Amino acid sequence: AERGTMVFLRVRIMIGGASWPPAMIPSSVGSLDMTNNTVTNTGIAKFAVTTGATTGISSLINSSLGIDGVSVASGASLTAGDVRNEIGASILNNGTINGAVSSFGGVTNNGKINGTLMLGDGTLSGTGNLSGLNILHGTVLAASEQTIAGDTTQFGGSVLGSIIGPGAGQYLMAGGS
Repeated sequence: AERGTMVFLRVRIMIGGASWPPAMIPSSVGSLDMTNNTVTNTGIAKFAVTTGATTGISSLINSSLGIDGVSVASGASLTAGDVRNEIGASILNNGTINGAVSSFGGVTNNGKINGTLMLGDGTLSGTGNLSGLNILHGTVLAASEQTIAGDTTQFGGSVLGSIIGPGAGQYLMAGGS
């Protein structure tokens, strides 16, 4: 491929005996390393779940500086023991993420996260649903409207948008604004 050109390969990935459905994985734009059920996405690579249910991942680490380094399309799902989004990286969820998510980068959630989102120094935007939310130093952006089914804990950071809920859960504010 020419410099600056993204080439996508349709693949079926087997990890730990689990079969992943086709995902769009770019070649020559970073690295997508899969070792011991851990997926590490680096460079400007993009890990995109475009259809079906992607399972069999114990940990997904996204440090890709590409736009939406990890994305889940509407109607698709990604299941992982934990998803870690590093500084400068981003996640776009229009489908369902099953598992805990910790983020020090940006998360746009227009779908559902079945697990607690821990917002470190990153941002949260979109209109979606979360099982729980822990805000350490991050910011829920003004245009964001997230519905929380469980507990919300705020240790710092700011909530500029709307948090609807907490349903049966509690809202604990120990700092921030």
